[in-house]
Amino acid sequence: MIHLPFLIGGAVVGAAGLAAAAYFSDKNSESSSDSQRQRLGNASNLDADGIAELLNSYYIKANLLATKCSGLVMESGDLQFTPIDLPDDGLFMRMGNKIGGSMTEISRGWKLNAMLDLKKEAEQLYQKHRGVFAKANALLGQHGMQKVSCKDIMFSGQDFSLNNNLANDDWILEFDELADKIRDFLNKSSAVAELLINNLERIQEEKPALATATA
Repeated sequence: MIHLPFLIGGAVVGAAGLAAAAYFSDKNSESSSDSQRQRLGNASNLDADGIAELLNSYYIKANLLATKCSGLVMESGDLQFTPIDLPDDGLFMRMGNKIGGSMTEISRGWKLNAMLDLKKEAEQLYQKHRGVFAKANALLGQHGMQKVSCKDIMFSGQDFSLNNNLANDDWILEFDELADKIRDFLNKSSAVAELLINNLERIQEEKPALATATA
């Protein structure tokens, strides 16, 4: 039986649990991070318990990234509106509006870069764990269980460009659509990780029965 403090095991952990897990994960020592990287590199040598633990770690980190995407969209809501000149505005007010508009465009660019950084982080997180997903499927195959497809976990062909000009009145909607693409990637990979964990648990649950039958 797999025993892990944050293991999903058929029921997805709640948002509060994810946040707490992510917080304590960030507090891990450097040596712990090195150990994690070493285990990822040696995934092919791990048993079902070890693979399930790494998949659970992926699940938690992926959900944290999805939450960050949503938070970034919320933070960017005020960039939808831009200062406009009114008939009674004086010279200084018009100059202020122009400066404010320029700052809005610059801020939109910063937020887009932050979103692209999250996309890169999501890709790197999955790439680091691809061997874990593959090993999990290999274990399922060895026990005559159906493998879980990972083919839909990709960003291929998706456009992440965005018009940050003030004239783009739909900027925040389009920005949210970019976040949706990242969240979809993370949600799909998390769903695969969860299913793999549940199936690995079944393997572990069947071991005692097999041992008894053999005896």
